[in-house]
Amino acid sequence: MHISIQVCSIIIVLFLAIIFSRQKKLGIRSERIFLEILIITLISLVLDISSVAAIYYKESCPGLLVLVVSKTYLVSLIILAFVSRIYVLSDVNYVAVDGKKGVFIRYAIITMCVLLVSVLPIDFNINADTGAVWSSGYSVIMTYVTVFAILINTIYTAFDMRTSISSARFESVLIWIVFWCIAAVIQAVMRNHILIVGFASALGVMVIYIKFENPELNIDRATGLYNQKAFLIYVNNALSSNKDISIVSASFERWYNRNVSFEYIDTAKSEIIRFLSDIDKIMVFRNYEDELIMVYKNKSDAAECGKIIDKRFKEGWGPGKNIIFHPFIVYLRDVSGIKRAEDILHFIAHIKSDYMGRSDQHFISITNDIIENMYNQRNVVRQIVEAMDQDGVEVFFQPIYSVKEKRFTCAEALVRIRQRDGSLMLPGMFIETAEKSGLIIRLGLIVFEKVCQFIKDNPLEKMGMEYIEVNLSMVQCAYKKLSDDYINVMKKYNINPCNINLEITESALMEDKTNLLDNMNRLMEYGVKFSLDDFGTGHSNLNYIVDMPVNIVKFDKGMLDAYFENGRAKYVMDAAMHMIQGMNLEIVAEGIETKEHFENIAKLGINFVQGYYFSKPVTARQFLLFINENNK
Repeated sequence: MHISIQVCSIIIVLFLAIIFSRQKKLGIRSERIFLEILIITLISLVLDISSVAAIYYKESCPGLLVLVVSKTYLVSLIILAFVSRIYVLSDVNYVAVDGKKGVFIRYAIITMCVLLVSVLPIDFNINADTGAVWSSGYSVIMTYVTVFAILINTIYTAFDMRTSISSARFESVLIWIVFWCIAAVIQAVMRNHILIVGFASALGVMVIYIKFENPELNIDRATGLYNQKAFLIYVNNALSSNKDISIVSASFERWYNRNVSFEYIDTAKSEIIRFLSDIDKIMVFRNYEDELIMVYKNKSDAAECGKIIDKRFKEGWGPGKNIIFHPFIVYLRDVSGIKRAEDILHFIAHIKSDYMGRSDQHFISITNDIIENMYNQRNVVRQIVEAMDQDGVEVFFQPIYSVKEKRFTCAEALVRIRQRDGSLMLPGMFIETAEKSGLIIRLGLIVFEKVCQFIKDNPLEKMGMEYIEVNLSMVQCAYKKLSDDYINVMKKYNINPCNINLEITESALMEDKTNLLDNMNRLMEYGVKFSLDDFGTGHSNLNYIVDMPVNIVKFDKGMLDAYFENGRAKYVMDAAMHMIQGMNLEIVAEGIETKEHFENIAKLGINFVQGYYFSKPVTARQFLLFINENNK
């Protein structure tokens, strides 16, 4: 009778169970199921040994006892496989995955398989030479078929739900399944007397513990709090279980008394950690160096606990309670609109980057509108990246009419994104997001390359045109390598720099004046000209025209509308035009939509007119047809 492998397996599982039970845990569903797996594995190993002993001594044991013990062991293998499936899906709502009807059918099938294992015949075998003991027959075959079916279904379901479940947990269970399958093949097909299925189960459980369920992996060693990994696990579990939680992020980068030593500050932070950890109604996680995240187990407790925490913070910390922290708070009361815990960390970081530097604001509440807006922004980012990777960025052109020459002498290039359904995404829907995400640098370069390609394929001089205007955002203007990149593109396509006019806004000067002027000077030395776009909006000031070496000033539509509707605005615009023309700069009137406006603008001495009166922005092909028709 060979049971040394099973005894070794029991020792491994017992050791894991003792360690697991004594460590600090999150108290989530997956931990409870893992504990069940440990218990079922232990029971299965004990039954394995018991069945081997019963078969070995079957001559002296009651036949019914041998039969019951052996088949109970087989049933335990089925239960273990089924619980492993539940464990893999513990990140999602089990009923939501299978449906109530599906859950009932699944349990009914498992019950039927257990009954079949119980009633089908089983044979007991003893090798007289080696003393090896094993069982065979239809009952054993049925067990293996059932277990394999459960494991295959587990893999299929996990793959189908891969975006919702933990990949680490699935990988751990997959390793366990591989161990079990190899052991089952060896035991059932190759050498029946090598009883290693139980040992494979013990090894698999150990892999799950080491790779995923070791509570030490969830602890921040510096503070003893739960770490970011634990936060993601805990909150994802709460979201899948529809738990009514609230979340507060507190960043402690700022405090009132900056003359306090770092030693005292560390002491104060330790006091804060102990205080928060002692509150039963919250879970405390350390996200970054000076950021703690508190999860209220029930959002109804948030207001009460918040008052307690606020009162304690006002009392001060450290020796003499002379350290008053002023944390930056991000509060998420309702998580019903959140899809994943990872999104919460993304939203908190996004809000901190936008608001944390403002000394007058240290409390931000994340509302459902903010959540929806952030998800929309992430979707826009995805669409921008997809468009850049799959040539979905398109350039439209809007012709600009020269009042003096009575023809179209230039055009403005405007970016569009072609979506999967064929519709166009207009700049107002993605430019701001592209700037915030940093994608505008790459997007702008793609647009500039397409404009240069267009000019190379369609020489402007042959169409009676002089240049194409290309917009630059604030982020692009502040980018140190902008001039180098654009000059390299013009050289690549052999473009005359006189064919390019770059549009900048007044706000670009406010963003990073040094880099902007460096880029402008370098590009102007190469031969590129510049326009000041949207004059008349925001912080319009004639000083901007003095500071920025531009050749053209573009009047915003709102300013022109005010000119015709408001007597006081007329005097302001007359003065602005007089000063701009006195500096030998040209003026473009944007947003002209009617013949009346065009005729009035032409009388003012404005050089160029742009707007829907002539043409909306059109594709390159439509633009060429328009110019060929109207510039004859």
